[in-house]
Amino acid sequence: MEPITREQLQNLKAENDLAKRSRDIKTFVKQYYDIVKYIASNKNVTKHFIDIRCGMNGMPEITSGVSLSDMIEDIMDELRTLFPGCIVEYHETRNMSNQVIESGILVDWS
Repeated sequence: MEPITREQLQNLKAENDLAKRSRDIKTFVKQYYDIVKYIASNKNVTKHFIDIRCGMNGMPEITSGVSLSDMIEDIMDELRTLFPGCIVEYHETRNMSNQVIESGILVDWS
């Protein structure tokens, strides 16, 4: 066992939460990357919309307790790095009552 200071104890929860958030982002980015790469390799299309709603289309579950909307910019930044020259944008589709019925990330490599 190692000594741990009061300050270290106070920071443990925040550090743990940050590590979980980072893992969630990496998990989402890896899955999105694999999907886009598969689509580009096997379909005759030049863009793909990825539904970001948890549990939809096999998307991973969030374990950090942070909402996906709070991670979306970080996820898109990572995807922009992995797909240079491509358009990576967030899109929402709303119904006549202005409710969001679809939300996700569009990757366009045309």
